[in-house]
Amino acid sequence: MKNLIPIIAIIGLVLVSSCSTIEENNDPIIGIWVNAEKSQEAAKDDTIRNEWIFNDAYLGRYHQYNNEEIVVISDFRWSSEDDIYTITYPGLEDRSDDKVALNNGQLIYVDGKVLAERE
Repeated sequence: MKNLIPIIAIIGLVLVSSCSTIEENNDPIIGIWVNAEKSQEAAKDDTIRNEWIFNDAYLGRYHQYNNEEIVVISDFRWSSEDDIYTITYPGLEDRSDDKVALNNGQLIYVDGKVLAERE
């Protein structure tokens, strides 16, 4: 029994020391961002809605809806450097990266156009 106590103590010490805490990410971009617009074609009354869902693991999900029907679903990665967010779409070959800044509840391209607003 005396030999068992040190072994249990060593196992307990190893288990406690191997635990680590997950760093909490409270970035203001985390959440749902939306851009909805009417179709530019005069004969159609379609609504195109783009939706970005940012999570705290620097990942997210992009959806594009046409009249509430999903037409595009893709995962994305995001990063932040000097208050500029880069959104990368590895699953969409025809879509380039978006570089945006957060300003008053909007994601704004570096050229000043609005990408999305917080929902």
